Amino acid sequence: IKTNNIDANSRLCMASAVMAYKLAFGSDGPPGSYEDIDDADAFIFVGSNAAWTHPVLFKRVLKRKNKDISTIIVTIDPIQTETATKSDIWIPIKPGTDTVLFNSVLYLLNKYKWIDNEFILNHTENYEETLKEAEKYPPEVAAKICDIEEKHIYKLAEIFGHSRKVISFWSMGLNQSVNGTMKNLSLINLHLATG
Repeated sequence: IKTNNIDANSRLCMASAVMAYKLAFGSDGPPGSYEDIDDADAFIFVGSNAAWTHPVLFKRVLKRKNKDISTIIVTIDPIQTETATKSDIWIPIKPGTDTVLFNSVLYLLNKYKWIDNEFILNHTENYEETLKEAEKYPPEVAAKICDIEEKHIYKLAEIFGHSRKVISFWSMGLNQSVNGTMKNLSLINLHLATG
C-alpha cells in the first residue's frame, strides 16, 4: 500500500501470542471458543483486567461461576484490578516473572504425577527438555523470584492437575512484555502437560 504509516493488531497486540500458538500447535488460532466457558470449572486470567477490557467475556465467566459455585477464578497480575477483586484468588506476581511461575507449576505437576502421560506421548514434542527447564524452579525458588507465597504455586498446580476443564486467558500483560512468546508458551505448556 506504499506507506510506512500503518499499524495492525498483529504487530504488537498479538505477535507474542501468535508465535506461542505457532510453536505449540503449528497454527496461530486460539484453540478455545466462547462455548467452552459454559462448562469449565476453572478460569485463570494472566495479566488481563478482563472485567474492564473484555467485559462480555468476563460476564460470561461470572455467569458460569453463579451457575456452579465450585467454579474457581484466579487472577495473576501485579495490580489488584477489578478482575482480581472479583476472583477467588489473586496472585500479585512480580512483573516479568510469569515464565518462572508457570515452570514451577509444571515442576509440581510432574512431581505429583498430575500430568497426562498418554497425551504428552501422543500429542507433544520436547517434553523432557521443557521439564529440564522447569526443574530449575521448585516452589521455594520460584516464590522468591516471583515475590509471591508458595501456596499460590501449589494451588495453581492443584487447579491444573485436578480440574476437569481449565481455561486460561491472557492479554497484554503477557503479550506486550519482554519474552512474551515464552511467557505465553509456558502457560500453554501447562495445558498440554495435563492433556
